[in-house]
Amino acid sequence: MAGIVLAQDGFARDRRNGRAVSILHVAILVALMFVSSVLMILERVDYKPIHNFRTVTFDLISPVLEQASAPALYVQHIRRQVNGYMDLYAELERSKAENQQMKQWQWRAQQLETETREYRKLLMAVDDSSYGFATGRVIADGRSPFVRTALINIGRAQGVINGYAVVNSDGFVGHVLETGEHSARVLLFIDINSRIPVEIGSTMVRAIMRGDGDSHPVVEFVPSDKLVAVGDEVLTSGQDGLLPRGLPIGRIVRSDSGFRVVPRVDLNQLDFASVLFHAAPGLELINSATASADVSALRQK
Repeated sequence: MAGIVLAQDGFARDRRNGRAVSILHVAILVALMFVSSVLMILERVDYKPIHNFRTVTFDLISPVLEQASAPALYVQHIRRQVNGYMDLYAELERSKAENQQMKQWQWRAQQLETETREYRKLLMAVDDSSYGFATGRVIADGRSPFVRTALINIGRAQGVINGYAVVNSDGFVGHVLETGEHSARVLLFIDINSRIPVEIGSTMVRAIMRGDGDSHPVVEFVPSDKLVAVGDEVLTSGQDGLLPRGLPIGRIVRSDSGFRVVPRVDLNQLDFASVLFHAAPGLELINSATASADVSALRQK
């Protein structure tokens, strides 16, 4: 009985203490609300002591707030720097891409400028209005001790036939040897199979220019009573019935065996070539013979 009574007394005492604490909390809350209301009213009426107290309080708290906010400001500063670096990196990557694109356009512009310059030279080289012509790119160069040919990317579809003369911006290159639908093989005048009738100098001395695989072809069958001098210009004479007359080839130089021709054309640097469309009796014979050979080959098949 005594133990139970003590327990009941302790429980009752705890309840009384809890009720007292609650009353105290309520009282404090009411007091704080009252003080807040008074301070608000005094603030509204611009009570000077309250204003001074607030100013002093701000002066005391400002250093603490400044120190407390320093890490956050530093983090914000770092974030701005990182964002700035990322923007600079993105701008640098864009600049690199634009620079690469500009280099590609510059390369393309230089290529087009070179091609345009070559085309203009070709137009100036082919100045006879009676000649039509087609211009193509040299896509292959066959070189050996005995054969010198070039492959160009124009053919029968562009009006090219066997025997047509081929020139570039500097002068005579050779003549068409074989023709495909969209390509043609050109026999260069330095090939050992090349024999070109030429005229030399202002007196138009006629001779034969023979290719021997050397870069300077040989001049043969010069009449003994005709004067040929070093530096005389060499032109096609058209006496073979295939090539037009007057295409510039080069100039005369003397060699141990006689005379040779220094070409105007650098045959090692052929990029473009023009095929001249001209009429000549020999062209009909060559192409009729070629057509007959093709027909015979088809019949044999």
